[in-house]
Amino acid sequence: MRLAVLFAVTGALAVTLPAAAGNLTGDGGVSAFYAPEGVVPAKPGTLMRSEPLEARQSLTNAGRNVRLLYSSTDGLKGKDAVAVSGALYIPKGDPPAGGWPLLAWAHGTVGVAAVCAPSWAGRGARDTTYLNFWLAKGYAVVASDYQGLGTPGGHPYLATTPVAYNILDSVRAVQAGEFGLSRDVVIIGQSQGGGAAFAT
Repeated sequence: MRLAVLFAVTGALAVTLPAAAGNLTGDGGVSAFYAPEGVVPAKPGTLMRSEPLEARQSLTNAGRNVRLLYSSTDGLKGKDAVAVSGALYIPKGDPPAGGWPLLAWAHGTVGVAAVCAPSWAGRGARDTTYLNFWLAKGYAVVASDYQGLGTPGGHPYLATTPVAYNILDSVRAVQAGEFGLSRDVVIIGQSQGGGAAFAT
């Protein structure tokens, strides 16, 4: 009897979901910052714009909390440029000689809609504690949201090529900016981000 009910409910959802969902890529619900203006730069790792994060999206051990929009390579097609969002957290105080060492953080599964982007939705307690630890040790942290989280277009969940491009290009984008960063980089990830870090 339970099996029959499950099939009946699943069938009803399959019929009504597309009409109710409208946009099946999960786009929308975020600020205009996440929508690229004009053509996305063809060069991967180009910083397109930045702005301060809101308090709910920030880390307490950071002296600067910055939202990013940068160019990356579409990991599904392998040649087109896409806009990807993320965040940069810079330690408090003055950078050491040569700049802050950089930790590229690859987050775990947060969802597949634009509003799930950590730079928009904020980070959970575990990630917040972990990243604050590294900030206190003097590491700047760049954290890609990944293709399709925050920015338009679907998120290719568990596809490692897109997130590998996104992580590398986040590093390029912030190292080319005026953030006082060194050339030293370590890549760390958790869950989905563990696979992403390994693929990078």
